[in-house]
Amino acid sequence: VALFALARSLNDEPLSWALVGGRGLPLLAVGAALGVLGWRMRTSEARNKDLLEGLPLAVYAEPVTGGGVTFVSPQIESLTGYPPQHWLGDGSAWRRTVHEEDRERAGEAEARARAAEAPLSHEYRLIRPDGGVLWLRDSSVIVRRRGERAYRQGFIVDVTAEREAQARTERLLVLMQALIDATVDAICLTDRDGNVQLVNLPLRAIAMELGLPPGETAQ
Repeated sequence: VALFALARSLNDEPLSWALVGGRGLPLLAVGAALGVLGWRMRTSEARNKDLLEGLPLAVYAEPVTGGGVTFVSPQIESLTGYPPQHWLGDGSAWRRTVHEEDRERAGEAEARARAAEAPLSHEYRLIRPDGGVLWLRDSSVIVRRRGERAYRQGFIVDVTAEREAQARTERLLVLMQALIDATVDAICLTDRDGNVQLVNLPLRAIAMELGLPPGETAQ
């Protein structure tokens, strides 16, 4: 409003309250709206930043062609033990930290997804700076925005506890199978629909002697 009045004064144009009200108030309203919009944008950015940094996972972005991440959220340090600076712009950082037994498999999966510009979700082990090993689930998609180059955006979450629970379950199943195989009785476990879940060695031997075909359903 002040600039409007100053411009009228410099041009020796008459200035009245009616003119100020007719021209100045709309400008004032626009300025107020822009101020509110700017405040909301700053507030929204702060909230989004707090939300991002509060997630129990690490978010990252990298070029479609690879070459190292261009952004990684702060959680990466608590998750992997390596600070964000360790990953930024270093295309070999990821490969160096992946467990050697998973390196080739994970690298091939990344290469296939990169060549096809396709989504990717896979799991692999990573070596922390202290030598500890953790399982990560790494999921990413290609993001395309008008006027911008496409990039890969993903997140990493720790699934070590899930993997360890799965391994314990598998060990228990092996132990249970060994125990029932050691009995002299023929044992067959099925679900409610009659689908065979577990068969021991004595029952398999009887089935072979009787010439019964192996099946997945108990008759």
